[in-house]
Amino acid sequence: MLLRCLLLAICSFVVRFVYADSLYDANDPILELDVDSFNGAVYNSDKAHFVEFYSSWCGACIAYAPTFKQFARHLASWKPFVQVTAVNCADEKNMPLCREHSVNSFPTIKYFKHRASDKNDGQLYKGNKFEVEQMERDVAAFVRADYEQQKHRLSGIFEPIGDSKTLDDIWTSSGSVNFIGVAVQENPASWAWALQINFYNDRNIHIVLARPQHPEVVKQLSADANNRFLLYRRGELSPVWTSPDSAKWTDIQEKINQLVSETQGVVAAPKGSDAAAKPVAVEPQAPAPVANIDMRQYQVQLVDLRSTISYMLFQEIPRRQVIGGDDLVALKQWVRAMSKYAPGTTPMRRLLHRMNEWLQSQGSSITYEDWSNKLEEIHVALGNPLPKKIEWLACAGSKPNLRGYTCGVWTLAHAMAAEAYKTEEHNTTFKPLDEVLEPFHQFIVRFLSCEWCAKNFRKEVVTHKLDQVSTRPEMVMWLWRVHNFVNARLSGYHSDDPKFPKRQFPPSVLCGQCYDTNGAFDETAILNFLITYYTDVRQDSVQAPPEYKVNEYKDGKLQAVGARHLNPKFAVHAEKVAKLEEAEERLKKELDASPQRQWKDIEGYENLSSYTSGRSHFYFVWLVVIGIVIIIAYCKYRRNRSKFWKTFYYHNDFKLCPWSSDSAGRKYAV
Repeated sequence: MLLRCLLLAICSFVVRFVYADSLYDANDPILELDVDSFNGAVYNSDKAHFVEFYSSWCGACIAYAPTFKQFARHLASWKPFVQVTAVNCADEKNMPLCREHSVNSFPTIKYFKHRASDKNDGQLYKGNKFEVEQMERDVAAFVRADYEQQKHRLSGIFEPIGDSKTLDDIWTSSGSVNFIGVAVQENPASWAWALQINFYNDRNIHIVLARPQHPEVVKQLSADANNRFLLYRRGELSPVWTSPDSAKWTDIQEKINQLVSETQGVVAAPKGSDAAAKPVAVEPQAPAPVANIDMRQYQVQLVDLRSTISYMLFQEIPRRQVIGGDDLVALKQWVRAMSKYAPGTTPMRRLLHRMNEWLQSQGSSITYEDWSNKLEEIHVALGNPLPKKIEWLACAGSKPNLRGYTCGVWTLAHAMAAEAYKTEEHNTTFKPLDEVLEPFHQFIVRFLSCEWCAKNFRKEVVTHKLDQVSTRPEMVMWLWRVHNFVNARLSGYHSDDPKFPKRQFPPSVLCGQCYDTNGAFDETAILNFLITYYTDVRQDSVQAPPEYKVNEYKDGKLQAVGARHLNPKFAVHAEKVAKLEEAEERLKKELDASPQRQWKDIEGYENLSSYTSGRSHFYFVWLVVIGIVIIIAYCKYRRNRSKFWKTFYYHNDFKLCPWSSDSAGRKYAV
């Protein structure tokens, strides 16, 4: 048990300090796990785990973090029964874990019971995540049901005392505590169970559950009393404190701590630290002065588009085990729209084109393995045009979990609308709603893992009447209006980056002509600005690009030294990808049909394999024989080396063939 606790502590420490973009830190009583530590900590554990699956970039998760921290602080004393836990699904290594537990949106919370054995023991929490007191009571109910079902040795503490049990009996069975508490509640007594769990290890107080009909309760209160609490001090027959009607269990907890501390001569700490953790309504902050605007954020960068598409294809879409039905229809529409209008290098657009061709040919459903395997196959074939390491430039936030992907998604949508505006200028059959906006809408509400972001966008679609968009200018302007509306709503919110605060776009320093004399937007000027802005895709790099030195001479003397960067011009749509793919396929067929390409099927030629095998055995046998002969000769030489050299020098007289009989006879002739 001690070794298990030590390992969990080490895992928690390592995980917290490895992932800098985590929403929680070492000061929070939250055990943060990853794909390597989750199973060992949660399965077959002596305690239950209440797990939040979150994404560190998700605005809803960022906003929810203070509430979850407050919840965890309230449950800090519950660790013998339940551990508050978190998993960051934005970390790519945790994707298999989050997919295994069917986490498609964030934040998702699950309760894993005591002695959970696998993912099937995880129970989805469907209550209101923001009602902290209710969520705490729900967890107490989970623990009680869990212990009762598994016949846990502590399950008896949650049972109400019998009507025949007197106050003296309660004192006798409570040991040497200074206080006893009687929680009065009908079943389900989640309010009372929360108190029993919280004070289970407290040596100063013992809490029991009683029904309203218990004689002691009737004597002190009434027969219809419910959700009341009686606190008794040792040696006193009357309660020292009785809770008011409808008191929260946390209020009772605070009162108990206060009275116990006073008895021990210690002043109870105020609940200020807990109050500070409560969610506070953040008033919208006034936009920073124009002079303080960081202009680096106002660029459309290829780095951001590549990272957005990469994260979308490799992580967001394959989160769910199976994609089918309306979700698959929406995915087909979105990938088709990206293949036509998403800006990028030629390999990037060829990847989208091929993924679209493959996806349109699929039936009623696909698995995440189907998607991931095909994507990886095409990605490798095209030379890996998308980065696996996600980096941000214009969309970079002051912290790793701010801006990033959500900024990239908005940038991609605006860039696609601007490209469609230009590309379909002379296409009278073009329907902006069907070909751009509705695919984007369906993708967001079905595949964006930030659950509340998707729900809010669904509301914006209705509020801003998406179904009435029918022209190319309306398509561009609709996205602009909705984005500005969202910026106004989220200004000063938890997910707002203080270094890059959300403000109305474009600012006057970026487009002075976009405002009239009264300071209102000039939408005609804004349309022209948006088309120019979102089709000007820059190629700046996160790292400095390669450079070479240039020296300038005049009359043989060095005048200046400069640097030039190897950064070729980027064309958003240099050529039509479909035509490029068709030309490549046609060339491949022509080459395959030419006489020079009519090769025999070597793998199917049976005689070749047997012939090759026979020759291999022949050469192998001869090599073995030669090797054996050489080894024998060397051994003979080593054994007779001295005799050999004497014979060679003194007997043979350096004859070319001294061993011949003729030579020997001539040598000793008189």
